[in-house]
Amino acid sequence: MMFEAQVESQSEVCKKSGMSSLQVVGGEKTATWEDLHAEYRELERKINKACDQMTAIYSKIQDIQVRLDRARSRDQFGFTYTLEMQLEVLQGVYNKYHMYCSIQAERLLQVESLLFAGEE
Repeated sequence: MMFEAQVESQSEVCKKSGMSSLQVVGGEKTATWEDLHAEYRELERKINKACDQMTAIYSKIQDIQVRLDRARSRDQFGFTYTLEMQLEVLQGVYNKYHMYCSIQAERLLQVESLLFAGEE
């Protein structure tokens, strides 16, 4: 019920202002082509930065995995526990970055479709 009222209010805003539905994003009238293009560039920058971080974290994960395997083979249980905890934390951070990138990529596709739909 709430969503239907929101859709109706957005369409009313479009009719009153003479804007197309492509120009109304999230109930705001300010989504011009320039705004969408700027948001697209910003999303690309965020995704690239997150991917760089993921690469660095993955490298650390591999290093810790080598150290963990070495500690296990030498029966160094004190080091094993510490390295396992470090590995778990880094894997959790890596997974969060992956989820963040997925969400940003979906948003990027939405903005891209709005940009290209506006050009037709």
